[in-house]
Amino acid sequence: MGGFGPVGADAPCAARPTPHAGLFVWAETALVGTLLLMLSSALLGPLGNPSGVGEPPAWLRLMWLPAYAVVGALMAARAQRMGSVWLAALVLLPIISWTVASAIWSLEPAITQRRSMALVFPTLFALFLAARYDWRSLVKIVAVISIILAVGSALAAVAVPSIGVDQKVHAGAWKGLFFEKNGMGGFMVRGALACLTVMTFSPRSWWVWLGGALLCAALVVMSNSTTALLGLLVVFGGFIAVSFLRLGPHFAVMGVWLAIAALIVVAAIFAAAPTFFFDLVGKDPSLTGRTNIWAAIMRQVAHQPWEGYGYGAFWRSQPTGPAAWVANEADWHVLAADNAWAEILVQLGWVGVSLFALTLVFMVPRAVAVLFGRGPAGYWAPLFLTTLLMTTITESVLLKQNDLTWVLYVATLAKLLQSSQTHAEMEARPWT
Repeated sequence: MGGFGPVGADAPCAARPTPHAGLFVWAETALVGTLLLMLSSALLGPLGNPSGVGEPPAWLRLMWLPAYAVVGALMAARAQRMGSVWLAALVLLPIISWTVASAIWSLEPAITQRRSMALVFPTLFALFLAARYDWRSLVKIVAVISIILAVGSALAAVAVPSIGVDQKVHAGAWKGLFFEKNGMGGFMVRGALACLTVMTFSPRSWWVWLGGALLCAALVVMSNSTTALLGLLVVFGGFIAVSFLRLGPHFAVMGVWLAIAALIVVAAIFAAAPTFFFDLVGKDPSLTGRTNIWAAIMRQVAHQPWEGYGYGAFWRSQPTGPAAWVANEADWHVLAADNAWAEILVQLGWVGVSLFALTLVFMVPRAVAVLFGRGPAGYWAPLFLTTLLMTTITESVLLKQNDLTWVLYVATLAKLLQSSQTHAEMEARPWT
């Protein structure tokens, strides 16, 4: 299946490591894989904090301290390469700084301080991933982690349904090793994309990666998550579309026009018959009560529109703070905004939303540009970004502490912002 060096063992001209260097690379890869598994929150999170409500137990929080130390050690070991992600670090600095500074006006300063640090270190880890690995190796590691979690989630659902199958709100829906079904569904969408991307540059083991993509897809179906199912359609449809674009300029022009036509048709259907559209995707116009939550949140945002209530602090203000008013209006115990933009807005205000949007200003044009390249970035970057932005409508998936989705977002951003010279150097010296 190839190595995890920046190019992999299939590269015929890749320089081979000395025995000591090879041992270091595999130890480094093992640490990276362990950190990625931890950041997925699979199994460890549900066992340590089954309800997902409030602060996790002390032992679970303390477990991250050595993980952060490992991040620092990894960055120090690859200090020469870290300079290649300076532009991404500069783009991310404003939103990360604002997040940390929000402890000054936070409803719960101690929680904001703790959670902002739990955002800083995964962000640094993501920058390390972008600096250390080229596109092939980075996506391959994500694919391997996804297959491991897919197999584990399937086994949990079949062998231990009390853990792997929702027994309460969404009874019967698979959630595998994750907190809830939407978490598993969203992760498996990205896992399917990673496996399909690896398949494009691993022809000798294509069947392994296609099998991994199909397993991830099956788990998305079993999760019964509408957003994840739509994302899965985008992944497989987008994969075919990108492959079509790469057949030549004539096919590329035809593909672009077909995509525009399809978007116009979907927009027309939604404008003319929104009820039909919602019925088609299995949702009601309120998106399972989410619109009521968003309206209630906006009324609370009006009291602190620019700065918000502090990173990670708003929902901790219950049962007496502003979150209690949201719960009262929504008529149930709300624990999240279920919309990534509303979540950032209520925590960090319009300043926070604007600073995060700045990262997209840098990311989107480059994600579009790599569509017409020849490497794996053209599959991974635009489709990852598209499915993530889709998920932001109904899930709070952005700017989360100790979260793998955030790590993948930052790593993708950093890779897109690297210079072409940096990419060439990484492919020429895979083991350094």
